[in-house]
Amino acid sequence: MPEHAEPTTPFADLVDGFGWRSPAEFIRVYAAVAARIGEREDVTDRQVRRWRAPSPPCPHPAVSAS
Repeated sequence: MPEHAEPTTPFADLVDGFGWRSPAEFIRVYAAVAARIGEREDVTDRQVRRWRAPSPPCPHPAVSAS
């Protein structure tokens, strides 16, 4: 019987797409970047729920006002 891959979430797919091995590795990177730019390093329950939703928020380049 062939092995089946476990279903993934959009969040896990994005984590994998960026080359992180796991969501936990993403959290470590998130905290490091937040510390570097002076933002809160902790991840809220709301953020985790949004990232695990079917269409997780993705960063977009800032649009400069010309």
